[in-house]
Amino acid sequence: MVVDGVIEDMSAEGIRHKMQNHVREVYSASEVEKIAKILAHAGTLREQLRGRHAEEVRAFLHAKT
Repeated sequence: MVVDGVIEDMSAEGIRHKMQNHVREVYSASEVEKIAKILAHAGTLREQLRGRHAEEVRAFLHAKT
């Protein structure tokens, strides 16, 4: 196959080789760890907010009756 004037090897081995050559690190290990901690904290915070929200909705509904 010709792409942009370059003959590309479209065999399974050629595709595997091309994929391996295009892999690059997007985030460092420390960045991944930092992101994971932020997401874990956000999950905990979401659970706390869900409980508070449920209480506020109950209080609002109770006040309307």
